[in-house]
Amino acid sequence: MESDSLLVSLASLNHRLVYFTLVGAVLLWAVAARLSQFWRLRKFRGPFGTGVSWLWHSRAVLSGDAHRWYGDVTEKYGPIARVAPDHLITSSPELWAYINAVRSPYTRAPWYYHRSRFEPGKDNVFTECDNDSHDARRKKMAAGYSGKENPTLEASIDTQIVELIRLIRSKYAAPTASHGVSKPMDLAAKIQYLTLDVISAVGLGQPFGDLQADADVNDYLKSLEEGLTIGNISWGLGITWLRDVPLLGKAISPSEKDERGFGKMMA
Repeated sequence: MESDSLLVSLASLNHRLVYFTLVGAVLLWAVAARLSQFWRLRKFRGPFGTGVSWLWHSRAVLSGDAHRWYGDVTEKYGPIARVAPDHLITSSPELWAYINAVRSPYTRAPWYYHRSRFEPGKDNVFTECDNDSHDARRKKMAAGYSGKENPTLEASIDTQIVELIRLIRSKYAAPTASHGVSKPMDLAAKIQYLTLDVISAVGLGQPFGDLQADADVNDYLKSLEEGLTIGNISWGLGITWLRDVPLLGKAISPSEKDERGFGKMMA
């Protein structure tokens, strides 16, 4: 009886030892990984805790004023500052020029660009991170936007500019000979309409008609704003990986069956 009880106690002790060993190994690995991140960028200064924690950066992203946070950081800590364990921010035009130069050694970061995918797992020219694949996509598209294969390129752009002027004169600007007051106009919104109509006219052969309707006809701009807001929040909360979950990713992403927004554009 005593020997059986001793064996049970030893077995229980072994199970506890294995459990604590596994937990300790995981914690040790987590601490070692975080210390490795901290050490790699130790020469760059930043707000307190950014060397070991994402809290400061998450607060900046979720605030909706990240640009102000980043600006304050670079003013206080220099043109290259640390904002997270493995993230730096820069306000140096010279460094940006070097990073974006032809044959630059820097590459696009998947954690950032893949968050802008329309469809999970499918890249477009804006989200492609492999330089060779990105260059190949750009070469395929270049001819259509350079005028070589599109003889009506400039005419299409001119037509939409004329449409913008017509919209301003007919709906917002007071006639020259009258004493009326011009109606206030959100120029930023009209330029977005112009951009979409030019892109659709050049790329698809027919404008979306935003300028003619003076509205976001297919809710592309609305979808863009909502998508960026959701992407920003999910990034700040660290849950962007949800879009990579096979079934869930498709359910929360635009679909070709959508009647409006980016789904309609994809179709």
